[in-house]
Amino acid sequence: MRYKVPLYYIGVVISFVGAAQLLTALVGWFYNEKSVVLILATGLLTLLVGLLPRLMKPFDKTMNERSAILTVAGAWLLAPLFGALPFVSYGGAFSPINAVFESVSGFTTTGSSILTDIEILPKWLLFWRALISWMGGIGIIGFMLALYPIFGRVSHELLKRESSNLAGNFMPRARDVARMLGSIYVALTVLLTIILIVISVPVFDAITTAFTTISTCGFSVRNASIAHYSSVAVEITIMFFMLVSAINFAYLYGLLFPQRVRKGGADTARYFIIFLVLFSGIAVYAIHGVNYSSWSEALRYGSFQVISCATTTGFATADSAIWASGAQLMIMLVSLVGGCVGSTAGGMKFDRLVLFYKAIVSKLKHMVHPQAVIISRHEGQPVSDGMVQDAVLFLSVYIATVGLATIILTVIGLPLMESFSGAVATMGGVGPGMGTVGSMGNYSSIPSGAKLVFIFTMLLGRMEIYAFVLLATRNFWRK
Repeated sequence: MRYKVPLYYIGVVISFVGAAQLLTALVGWFYNEKSVVLILATGLLTLLVGLLPRLMKPFDKTMNERSAILTVAGAWLLAPLFGALPFVSYGGAFSPINAVFESVSGFTTTGSSILTDIEILPKWLLFWRALISWMGGIGIIGFMLALYPIFGRVSHELLKRESSNLAGNFMPRARDVARMLGSIYVALTVLLTIILIVISVPVFDAITTAFTTISTCGFSVRNASIAHYSSVAVEITIMFFMLVSAINFAYLYGLLFPQRVRKGGADTARYFIIFLVLFSGIAVYAIHGVNYSSWSEALRYGSFQVISCATTTGFATADSAIWASGAQLMIMLVSLVGGCVGSTAGGMKFDRLVLFYKAIVSKLKHMVHPQAVIISRHEGQPVSDGMVQDAVLFLSVYIATVGLATIILTVIGLPLMESFSGAVATMGGVGPGMGTVGSMGNYSSIPSGAKLVFIFTMLLGRMEIYAFVLLATRNFWRK
């Protein structure tokens, strides 16, 4: 394998992380925070390390499949490590393991946090938490492809390895996909920021909340998350944008520019909305009369929590860890499923569940009419056996990984509730689980060994498992 190629492009990504840290320093300067020199120092260091691969002698930068896998996996491993430097330099609650946990959680848009008091942090560090989640929202590589022409001919291989294999069915060229994602991503972020400011959310809160809503990360600059604002208007606005951000961006782009992309995404979006309405309704019914006396309160808090977890954002307006068990079950199920492919949401991806459902329906029809030729369709296209097999295999591996992580966490010493819900939440990029790691809790009291497991599941879920599994095989490293 030619290691110079992935090393070069990983260096580009690290340089970008360093430049983002220097940009964040402007926030500290604006608020006149003396501690901003910390991120200035880490930014310069990160930028310098990222530029080192540029000093290598000229070489062919074309990329094969193995180089693409190594580049994407390396970028996702190293970017959070360099992204943790501002947290480490600040100190306080940020021990090295906590800093890496917070950084990985941000970049993977998981939103799990070790912080018990968020509001004591300086503005530049709060902005950095939000910015890394925004950079990670459409993927580090996808973000870079949207901005820099330097990737050129290798764009297709890189984007294919970073995104779901179901997401590339709408546009032929990777650069077009990245630019489309970038344009929708920025437009949604700006629009949400403006709306939040109009409905009286402070400017800094509006910007950072927009970053972490559109990226479906859920990091908040307030200890009480969205509950801090105690505003129905804010909650409805964020619910809408969480939902939009969990739908395939190519479909959203196609609604605006139907002549530029292939049609697709409508069926999944429709099923996804029905899925959310159904599970929200069950959760609302479960908490009415148990946690909330009025239907309006149950609807307000129940629907927000279900949509927040289904879109893997993880914002909170209530403590769902003390809710009725029926509502908690609904939250765990939607957290496991996640959003749609081609969005910023995590989880198993709803599209795979749709394919699985259609495969079952097709099988049942064939049992009734064994001589009939039954063609199942998804988004107007025939569903091949290969597509169904890929979906079922991924769902199986995903659930098995959550189960294995749960076992390891319980052996380490975590209670079963925290182990299972934490594994689901970190693997799916949701953030909050149940118990002490619930919507109003945090991961501060979790043992270091368990935090390492959660760091691994966050990365594994964000990379959709296979890339990291390939790195662990002997054949991958053979010439």
